Amino acid sequence: MRRGLLLLLLTAAVWAEDADFGVDAMRARVEALRPDAEAALGAPLGDVIEVRATTPDELKDLLTREFVAERAGIAGGPRGKALGETCATEAAFASKVLFAKVEIGNGVIHVCPDNFRTMAAIDDSLKGLLSQDLLDTVLLHEMVHVFQSRRLGLARFLGTPTSMEQLTARSAVIEGHAQYAGRIAAKRRGLDEAMALLDRAQTEVPASVKDPALRHVAEVMGANLSFAYVEGERFVGAIVAKLGYGKAVERLFSTPPETLRAVSNPGEYLEPPAPDTSLDDMASLVQRLLSERGGQTQTIPFPAPALRAALSPAGPKVAEAAMGALDKALAVASQGDPQIVIAFLRARDEAGGKILYDADVATSKAKDEMFGKPGSQIRIVKAEYVPVSFGGADGIEATKTVEIGSTTRQRIGTVLVRRGPLLLEIMVSNATTAGDDARRLARETLELLRGAEVADPWDGKKGGEARKALLGALADAHWGVRWRATRNLARMKEDPEIDAALILMLRDPDASVSMDALRGLRRRGSRELPREDRDALATHPEWEVRLAYLRMGEDDADTAARESQLLAALRDGAPPIRAYAFQKLAKSHRRDIPWELNRAGIEDPDETVRAAAMEAAPYAGLPADARPVLLKALRDGDVGIRWAAAMRVDQWVKESDEVREALIVALDDPSPWVRRHAAAGLAEAGPAAAAAIPRLCGMLDDKDVREAAAETLGKIGVEDGTAIARLEGLLEDPDLDFRFEVARALGRLGYDARKLAPVFVEALRKGDSRYDAAAALGELGVDARPYVPDLVAALEDEKPFVRRGVARVLGDLGATAEEALPALDALGGPEEERAATEPIGLGGEPDEADVRRAARDAAKSIRAALAASKR
Repeated sequence: MRRGLLLLLLTAAVWAEDADFGVDAMRARVEALRPDAEAALGAPLGDVIEVRATTPDELKDLLTREFVAERAGIAGGPRGKALGETCATEAAFASKVLFAKVEIGNGVIHVCPDNFRTMAAIDDSLKGLLSQDLLDTVLLHEMVHVFQSRRLGLARFLGTPTSMEQLTARSAVIEGHAQYAGRIAAKRRGLDEAMALLDRAQTEVPASVKDPALRHVAEVMGANLSFAYVEGERFVGAIVAKLGYGKAVERLFSTPPETLRAVSNPGEYLEPPAPDTSLDDMASLVQRLLSERGGQTQTIPFPAPALRAALSPAGPKVAEAAMGALDKALAVASQGDPQIVIAFLRARDEAGGKILYDADVATSKAKDEMFGKPGSQIRIVKAEYVPVSFGGADGIEATKTVEIGSTTRQRIGTVLVRRGPLLLEIMVSNATTAGDDARRLARETLELLRGAEVADPWDGKKGGEARKALLGALADAHWGVRWRATRNLARMKEDPEIDAALILMLRDPDASVSMDALRGLRRRGSRELPREDRDALATHPEWEVRLAYLRMGEDDADTAARESQLLAALRDGAPPIRAYAFQKLAKSHRRDIPWELNRAGIEDPDETVRAAAMEAAPYAGLPADARPVLLKALRDGDVGIRWAAAMRVDQWVKESDEVREALIVALDDPSPWVRRHAAAGLAEAGPAAAAAIPRLCGMLDDKDVREAAAETLGKIGVEDGTAIARLEGLLEDPDLDFRFEVARALGRLGYDARKLAPVFVEALRKGDSRYDAAAALGELGVDARPYVPDLVAALEDEKPFVRRGVARVLGDLGATAEEALPALDALGGPEEERAATEPIGLGGEPDEADVRRAARDAAKSIRAALAASKR
């Protein structure tokens, strides 16, 4: 099995291939390669080896089944449906980068030709991936897996590991052995160059990736994904050197390593030190803590190469010093809302802990610069640092705003603290209160780890005895004991006495205890609180408690009461609560927030509140005095606020010179989001936005916004000679979707329709805008009969809205679309009785009934036009 790097890096390049991916040809190659594989393995492979060609989708299904089987026994991991979803997500990525895969259990080799082609298109240096030598090298690797399946009991060897670290360590044996023996076989065949190319594809980021942020992410991912192959091969080679090939394979597959450290340090595998599970025990405690917060959690080991790559922004000297000080690293991750990662890095001694801490801080600040370049796919637009302290454990908190591509924006809070040789890094993302959540989790995590000070008085007790001990612990003088007792009681089965006790804990002087009592009651479905407690929680002096109480209402079926509660929270003194209330009101599509409250939010000193208030503001129908507020927001330091303002001021763009001027200025904004929406706003002004034409022409060279610029030039509709000349010169651009937007813009500017039709036809056949391409063909105003076959073919598109749209276009073409009638009749089927309550033409995603109706209506229109033409 082989995994490549990021599919984000793909280009449109296509290379000639000489590898024969035909099934018969691949089976013949396996038999031709058999002698060399058997010589490297020192044993026969047995019966004929089955080879099949597969697709990424088929590979995904196979991988999902195997991942579920492998991970079913992982302690604390997801179960049932959640396990299936988690495995399917990972399989979806792996299925797009694996060249081949041996099916565990039956030894069938599945080869995915699409992935060879996809990887070869990433960079000129990888075009050799389509050679027969490369395919032979992959087949040799997979033949070792066949041997493992047939002779070494691969399914039994994998078993059901109890941790991700154990699974990864066993994978290192499997892949390391395949690499080791496969390389020997490849050398016998004279395939050294092909093997070297596979190594590069697996471990190196192509030179074509210029974006430093994207390159760094790819390096970390590559180091993590290649651990089983690269470190695994080194590990197997080291054991073979000590024991000889036969004894090494026998030992590795009978007694596999249990840790990644053993894989990276073969001497420790051969002579294991005394087991040290202290870090794993810490992770187990924290995994339970995160599980109680909701969301799926798992413990993830950190391979040393991936950690080294992650620290590389701080420079090689810093990274190597940190790796030299490191003893072990792992993390606990929760995929709930928000997303949480708590990493544990343990040094060999206290001085090493300081080295690790300094290296981590230096890396964070180096990433601010590395990821801060305009145009970067991953961009840190703001970073703030403040010192923090938790009972003798000092550290730093970093709060960052990150843009990913042109569609995603995250707020990430990270707390880094050191306690002796132990380094904790708590990261919370996608949360309004990311920094506060990270700080609170740091405090709770450290308290969990201070076991002696807050020992569990219920430790070892079960059933009724544990329940009694936990209820008694609620009166303990130490907040940590009360807090942990509260959380444990909340997990117990339904019990009126426990519910009553949790209600009492709402009044605890420590905010963490009160918050966990609230969470526990919500999880147990006990939200009917006494009036005095509701009032006390709503006005609690600690904003975290007020926010937890507000969140408790998320499950409230009384929408009016919930919205009233959120509207009241807009006046709260804590920015996180105001931001939360605005976000929830926006998600509920509430559009009648009093303007004075919305305005106060948009002008709030806290950027998180401003962003949330802007999200909650309506796109139209704002009062006149909102215009200067939004124009000011268009100059805000936060990109998300500028972006949202650009989308909302366009309601005045036709009538206001001031708005048009502001949007023209926004065309130079550093964020492509803002530039794109400024262009879209100007498009609504039509000819009144003619002053923007020179700047829009310049934007045609900006890969992030050039499609929007072309579309806007067309919608402004002014037949400017410079604009037409610039657009005309782009009709041969290699990007089909951009070329389509250019052609559509030229069509709106009166350009010769006959010269544009081929672009629309090509977009209809294979572009991402097939519906728009069909509409453009229908609007050309030329004889459409030559293009009807392409429209008919598009009636088989997988997307209902495309099929419905194409049918409508054919209907509008009238008699000229006569040859489409058989296809429309087949698609439309017999007339259906429409329910009285069935909506007609209300937009949204159409269903199959909508498609059939559109086809029948189109056929009727064409027949009516034909009949009229014969009169």
